[in-house]
Amino acid sequence: MKLIASFLFFTLSISMCVSQTPIIDSLINLLKTDKQDTTKLIHLYTICDEYQTIGNNYEGLYYGNQTLAFADELDTHLKSEKQKKTIQKYKALTYNDIAG
Repeated sequence: MKLIASFLFFTLSISMCVSQTPIIDSLINLLKTDKQDTTKLIHLYTICDEYQTIGNNYEGLYYGNQTLAFADELDTHLKSEKQKKTIQKYKALTYNDIAG
């Protein structure tokens, strides 16, 4: 009985990790068509966050660095206060993800 319970737990654990992959894949596909705006910034951050959530720190750090670089690039081009606040918010969230 313990063997069956262990197998079920293992299978459930794997399926939970695998279920994260479609989210990341979908976001990466969206990046290909995103405009150079805060939507792309949010997608980059979300990919970073998803990788950190599943424990893939290397990919999380890679996308975190991409997020920060893109945020700096956006910050020089955008004029709206709302956009600048969004950039600051996602930079802070990204630093929190890659530091943790």
